[in-house]
Amino acid sequence: MSKRTSKSGQQRRGDGATGSGLDDDPILQRLRRHLEFLGLTRTPAELEDQLSWAMHERPGAIALFEHILGREVAQRL
Repeated sequence: MSKRTSKSGQQRRGDGATGSGLDDDPILQRLRRHLEFLGLTRTPAELEDQLSWAMHERPGAIALFEHILGREVAQRL
């Protein structure tokens, strides 16, 4: 993933994570709130692992969405 420097001087990766950790990123905080609102309980707990998987595997958007939702469904079965 490409790195760029934000106005605050922090390096940002193209996945939205900053050098100071995932919990500091407002986009990821909003994503966690959305997931909780939708009742998707597994994904927020595993978000860092899911993002690492996505960076390594580089799936397309549909494949990533299916991967995440598949894990949620498997938890409920």
